Amino acid sequence: MKGKTYLILYHIEDNDGLFSCAIMKNYLINTLKIDESHIITKGHTYKSLDHLYDEIKNDLGGFKSRFNNIIMTDISFDDYHSMIALSKCYGKHFTWIDHHAPIIKESIKNKFDDINGLRDISHSALMNMWRYLYDPLDEKFKNGNIPTIFKYLSGWDSWSYKYWNLTLDQVRYFNTGITNKYDLDLDIICKLVYMVIYENSIGNNPEYIRMINDYGKNICDYEDKKYDNLISVFGDFDWKLKIDENTYRKCCAIFIQDVTNSLMFRKAKGKSDNGLVFKKNKNGGWVLSLYNINNEDTFDCGSFLKEKYNGGGHIGAAGATITDNQFIDMINKKEI
Repeated sequence: MKGKTYLILYHIEDNDGLFSCAIMKNYLINTLKIDESHIITKGHTYKSLDHLYDEIKNDLGGFKSRFNNIIMTDISFDDYHSMIALSKCYGKHFTWIDHHAPIIKESIKNKFDDINGLRDISHSALMNMWRYLYDPLDEKFKNGNIPTIFKYLSGWDSWSYKYWNLTLDQVRYFNTGITNKYDLDLDIICKLVYMVIYENSIGNNPEYIRMINDYGKNICDYEDKKYDNLISVFGDFDWKLKIDENTYRKCCAIFIQDVTNSLMFRKAKGKSDNGLVFKKNKNGGWVLSLYNINNEDTFDCGSFLKEKYNGGGHIGAAGATITDNQFIDMINKKEI
């Protein structure tokens, strides 16, 4: 990745996006010796990223004159044509790290899977970023010689905790502890990642990991009680997911402005197949999140939302941005 100016576009809503961005930024500064003033980081949601492309698509040349290199991590444009356009404009100066199956499958189908980077649905973006930059032959990865905190964070985000001989509770507590201790603050996380990679001071420190786990467990215990009550009192079990004219899945829907995940639907297990969350987007429209309630369920939420609403995500957890009119139609039918 040569050039003077680097723009890192990352998913701003969770640890995976911020940590993968921080890993790249540290690599540019501390390994490639790029001056920090030449590195711009921009956190995005999927909707705001599409808005960004709407602004630059008529002047890609001008955009390229400002940024010599583009790195995109844990996120992509919903419209794959935008990925192709950016790839054609930047060539080998466009790097894309991701683990979301729908867009990765789209890249293979529409032949833009030759973009620089690493895409692997089995592990999270931060793990793929670390492998791409620091272990290109996967020698350390195959031997498990990876900072322990990256295993915990990746095990949660990509649901690959068993690969690292961890439990769901362990990775959930750790991810929650990191989220609440560092408030998804990129500057703080960049310093943390530096300590992990370049100082080797906390990446495998059992006392640090225990401290974060204990902190996260206290928060999770509180959230479990809160969400159990939320589902019991306010969960709407009359919703359904339309697969085709004759096939439906039962859903429990809630409307909440909060960070969510599949585990908040524990009280709906046995009553519904999927959990639905609707959040009002401050920039217009709504964010729809879809979860498999049963952890062993193989229904592909990401592919479903990609096909129906140009969304995406994982098998068990996915999201899409919908318009006010789509939202109203869903409310009237109680169906997605």
